[in-house]
Amino acid sequence: MHMSLFDVVVKNCNRKRLFISALFVLLFIAVDVQAQRTERLTVMNYNMLFYRQTTSFCTAAQNSAVAKDGYMRTITGYVQPDILLAQEIGANPVNLDRILTNILNINGVSSWEHAPYFSNNSSNIVNALFFDGNKVGYHSTISLTLDLQGNPIVRSIELHRLYYKDSLLGMDNDTVFFTMGVCHLKAGSSGQDLIDRANATQAVMQAFQFQITDDNRFFAGDFNVRSSTESSFQNLVNHPNQSVRFQDPINRLGTWWNNSTFSDIHTQSTRVTGQDNGGCFSGGGMDDRLDFILVSQPVMDGTQGVRYVPGSYTTLGQDGLRFNRSLIDSTNFKNVSAPDSVIMALYEMSDHLPVIMQIDVNKKTLSNNDLVAAEPKLTYNNPVNGTLIVDLANVQSEQVSLELMDFTGKKVFSTPMERNRQWFSFEGSVQHLPKGLYIMHVSGSGFHINKKLILN
Repeated sequence: MHMSLFDVVVKNCNRKRLFISALFVLLFIAVDVQAQRTERLTVMNYNMLFYRQTTSFCTAAQNSAVAKDGYMRTITGYVQPDILLAQEIGANPVNLDRILTNILNINGVSSWEHAPYFSNNSSNIVNALFFDGNKVGYHSTISLTLDLQGNPIVRSIELHRLYYKDSLLGMDNDTVFFTMGVCHLKAGSSGQDLIDRANATQAVMQAFQFQITDDNRFFAGDFNVRSSTESSFQNLVNHPNQSVRFQDPINRLGTWWNNSTFSDIHTQSTRVTGQDNGGCFSGGGMDDRLDFILVSQPVMDGTQGVRYVPGSYTTLGQDGLRFNRSLIDSTNFKNVSAPDSVIMALYEMSDHLPVIMQIDVNKKTLSNNDLVAAEPKLTYNNPVNGTLIVDLANVQSEQVSLELMDFTGKKVFSTPMERNRQWFSFEGSVQHLPKGLYIMHVSGSGFHINKKLILN
């Protein structure tokens, strides 16, 4: 077929356009790949052993707070955590501020904050969560003080919702959220001790199933368990609802107590004889794995913006050669798993060792997607068991309202949502409404969202 000069020119131009279009696609793909860069955060869990709390067997002279401040500065200075979960802090809110002032916000650092103080008023020690405010922000907390039978839990358990402070957070108000639970379960090996621990973790799992909207979940603390077959631990890792089960990042399940197979992950006790510190410390040497950081499957897989860094889960100060020995026993093998100053600080600080892990958090970078207005992002619990929790991001509205309508179209509930720094939220009881199917309507300037909702 004869082609005119004009046809030849057009054909060549089309080829060039196809090439340029393909080039732009490749460039956009490259930019979007850049948008998946991560920041690595270090998470540390530690039983601080009666920090600022005296007992009949552990006095201030035997367990000096000033000395413990120095030990903790050495430990945190070496680890450089971004999030610190702690147990056995004296039940007084001023102690959390003291940890900030004397341990974390030192040497020109001023970015550390703590989550709110919680106590069930029946224990002289509490849990706490501290975080580097340059990297992490605080959103909210659920405090559990009762088991599912309505009986008091020995010590309150806190589920703290946090978010990553992305450098581009102000651009579209979107970031990664995660929830970190911290606990100190009942100690002891009696039948009632086992029941108390099991009842506490049942309450924890119900809260994670029905009250927590985040897929990125962590549960840490001093579990006081001797085996993964104990009911309290099984409640966490073998829950009937597979989607809320926790995982041991290192998959080292079994009978940990007095078992040399697990000598590299034992966390207690740093001393053979507890009496060498006036009785403050438990003795027995290293033969228990009592301290944990468990994670949800999405954290293991990295599917929701937070990913466990494989191989990063460690017991600080544990060289695997301490079975039934003290942390500093150098009769046969000196402990060289950390600098001498850190090993000695761990020995003097607590009868527990810290557990540490790292996570990679997806962070945004400028991409072609940032040129397009972000869609409103609505998260909520469904079904609802008494308390409705709703979060809304990516909106520029000054006010947002939330309404519930039954299937006749009748409005049965209406409330303004609370405006936070980067999003709108609502958390409140809807127990007064009959059980059934509803339409949830969330609206503001320039948008409205309708979602089906089940009230149980």
